[in-house]
Amino acid sequence: MEFVSGSSCEDGMCFNAAGNITRAEATTILHRMFEDNL
Repeated sequence: MEFVSGSSCEDGMCFNAAGNITRAEATTILHRMFEDNL
């Protein structure tokens, strides 16, 4: 799984992180993911 800043487009599907999730929410999710992996 790869995270990129801004919009990620793959297989014709585009996900605009800024449009659907706040920076704080993204940070929390990433923190939880890394916390599980550490």
